[in-house]
Amino acid sequence: MLTLTLALKGEYFDAIMAGVKQEEYRLVTPYWRKRLEGRIYDAVVLTKGYPKRDDLARRLTLPWQGYRETTITHAHFGEEPVAVFAISVQLPSKPVADWSTAPEDASHVLLTPGSRVCWLKLGAPREVAYWRWPERKVWRRGVDDSDKWLGHMHVEARPTERTVMAGR
Repeated sequence: MLTLTLALKGEYFDAIMAGVKQEEYRLVTPYWRKRLEGRIYDAVVLTKGYPKRDDLARRLTLPWQGYRETTITHAHFGEEPVAVFAISVQLPSKPVADWSTAPEDASHVLLTPGSRVCWLKLGAPREVAYWRWPERKVWRRGVDDSDKWLGHMHVEARPTERTVMAGR
């Protein structure tokens, strides 16, 4: 699998994760020309800075959607217009959790754009986290504690069910 990895400043990574930023810019230089022109990647991996390989909260994998050459003016590159490669980093649509099909003991769901639903069983912070795909019957022990997942931007808690009493 041919992957293009781009390290980003936190503000740009966060804007892409929020769906606000849809292109990542790289100056048209021999370095980037060699890496982009005539190549087709399978995926683009965006990182917030230079995280450890297992730090999934600071790493986003997207399908390769190509690039275009354009001219922009941006504070990051100075006051003059510059030629850039505009690499498409648009998020795929976010999956939807159907809680009626969730395992009874699932407490949360991971809804990563471009991926499938992943059920989570999270406890208090520092407790072991468990996960499973919808088609599986067995929970797998996660490598991270529950507290890491409880703060993840794509993790949602099971909705609370409210009972409405008639006549009240």
